[in-house]
Amino acid sequence: MGAAVALNNLGVACYMLAEYDESRLFLEECLAICRELGHRHIAAHALGSLGGVFGALGDYHTAWQHTHAGLQMAQEIGSVSAMLFCLLSTAVLLARQGNAIQAERIATLVFHHPSTNQETKDRSGELLKQLGSQLPESAITGGSIPEQNEALEEVIKEILQQLLFNGRYP
Repeated sequence: MGAAVALNNLGVACYMLAEYDESRLFLEECLAICRELGHRHIAAHALGSLGGVFGALGDYHTAWQHTHAGLQMAQEIGSVSAMLFCLLSTAVLLARQGNAIQAERIATLVFHHPSTNQETKDRSGELLKQLGSQLPESAITGGSIPEQNEALEEVIKEILQQLLFNGRYP
């Protein structure tokens, strides 16, 4: 399983450096290993990352397919960290497609969720800043927003329904 984790990390690092083709190759190899070994937690993360890669490449149909599969898998196995990661991928895709309001809503949920790890929190905070968020700076840097207490499962259910009925989101 160490190889799958390493490949996932390499894929994410390449994504952060805008080396999308290399990122895709590492993540697809990671996903193949995860499927062979049945490790769905890392597979869900890889699918979320692949959604980001394909979104960056402008292939939104494939991006949404991967993001949907990652969200669904994370929900099925009950992996909160993978759900939050895939939700962040969803927010990034929404922002790329011009749906800033929905992207901000989801990124804010991810940012303030108590189970969000530091890397995902940092990336969601960056997205909020890129969106020119109307949130006060104190909220982005650690405050709480009462109206954002949506249940994680409710948001995922809404997104999965949109993807199921429309074949895309938004």
